[in-house]
Amino acid sequence: MVQPSEIDLRGLPVWERPDLVRKALDRLPSGGSLTLITDAEPRALSSRVTQDRPDRFVVETRRVGSRVWQLRLTHRPGELADRNSAAQHISRCPAFASLDAGVRSELAAAAVWQTGRRGQTLVAENSDWPFIGMVTEGIVARANGGGRDRERILYE
Repeated sequence: MVQPSEIDLRGLPVWERPDLVRKALDRLPSGGSLTLITDAEPRALSSRVTQDRPDRFVVETRRVGSRVWQLRLTHRPGELADRNSAAQHISRCPAFASLDAGVRSELAAAAVWQTGRRGQTLVAENSDWPFIGMVTEGIVARANGGGRDRERILYE
């Protein structure tokens, strides 16, 4: 029997929650449950999960008390789809979709999720960036500013 796990998101900054939830869902076994506790109705969070991973989870929302909500996500038993969201994003990206499945799975295994905030500099000026970046949500913009024609890559 699979034991349910629980994460209290109430004390975490909003921008850190999606990454934490994504990692917890990637570790969830078939038939396992993850309960998330929030201080507001988790409608946006449940929508994001069902959008990123369609038909893979049974979603149950319940109000427990004043400003306390539970979102329970149960992985459908016997689900054969790839549970790694990095692999899902890579397979949907035109630049990677034509690669061999083995190469895509190696890329997914090496992927590191990074969450950025609006206006945050993602790559510092004059720094080497030997990585491939892929935006899964939001917009990345290139900006020249300061009157010195400095180029910056920002999350918008």
